[in-house]
Amino acid sequence: MSASPAKPVSPDPLAEQLARVQAELRIANERLRSQAIEKSKLALIAARTNNGVVLSDAQGRVEWINEGFNRLTGYTIEEMRGKKPGSVLQGPETDPATVRYIHDRISNGLEFKVEILNYKKNKKKYWVSVEVQPIRDEAGKITNFMASQSDITDRVNAERELRSTNALQRAIFQGAGYAIIYTDPQGVIQLFNPAAERMLGYMAAELVGQQTPALIHEPAEVQARARELTAELGHEVKPGFETFVAKAELGLPDEREWTYVCKNGARLSVMLSVTALFDDLGKITGYLGIASDLTTRKRDEERLRNMVNELERFNQVMLHREERVLELKQEINQMLAAAGLPPAYPSVLDNGKADI
Repeated sequence: MSASPAKPVSPDPLAEQLARVQAELRIANERLRSQAIEKSKLALIAARTNNGVVLSDAQGRVEWINEGFNRLTGYTIEEMRGKKPGSVLQGPETDPATVRYIHDRISNGLEFKVEILNYKKNKKKYWVSVEVQPIRDEAGKITNFMASQSDITDRVNAERELRSTNALQRAIFQGAGYAIIYTDPQGVIQLFNPAAERMLGYMAAELVGQQTPALIHEPAEVQARARELTAELGHEVKPGFETFVAKAELGLPDEREWTYVCKNGARLSVMLSVTALFDDLGKITGYLGIASDLTTRKRDEERLRNMVNELERFNQVMLHREERVLELKQEINQMLAAAGLPPAYPSVLDNGKADI
């Protein structure tokens, strides 16, 4: 008689359910451990970073700040908890438009980044770059806002100083009575101020980025100067832009008279000073030429020379006249002596000087 087959064992539904629950619990615990580790790392980073970090609730009220925020502002968590950061940090000179922008972004749950002027606890003003991110739960609802703040006061002040310096430089460049021409290291004109336009008849747009200062110089004069510099510096200096900067690029002073050729062909005598500009690494970034018109001075010098020459001619005439008067007096005395009469001009006999 053959044996009957064994009946399959039915799975225990309760055991299966228990196994599933245990597996889910293991996964949930692992997820919680991972989240706890991640939060611990984030908390450590937030605490140690130099930036100020603020965690606020969904309405923007402070729940937590890091040490960086305390160092940046001087406020403690006890002073900030439950308050909106702007109500504490913003002051009289804070830009109202920026404040409205911040309120609008937070009200709409949007991330943003702004630069704003705030005030420390000691009332000292400082500029800060603020980046805010909303934090949402699994359902997408905003639970918190995280803000990171970095102090940019030095950068803002440097930018302001640079703008102020640039404005002053522009004012000097535009208002100077001297012709100012700035070139790049290759000699191509980059700046050509209004005084240069008036002096030479060219508009800046005609020369900037297109020409070198060789255009406004007498070629023969440049060639002669190149020969002089070749002998002086001990190496060949080629006629052209190199002639104007050969000494300046060595850090040597270079100021001398040149002849400028105007757009209409007229010639001007100028006193030109050329300076090389260097960066922090000693590399030449460009050349600056400042020229003053010597026409008036030359005209005054010519007038003075003419006056001196005229005075010399007048002195010669007067000297000859005095000598002639003396001769006449001597002749009269001689005639009187021949006639047995006393001299009319005894002083001529005494000291040889005319009595006039």
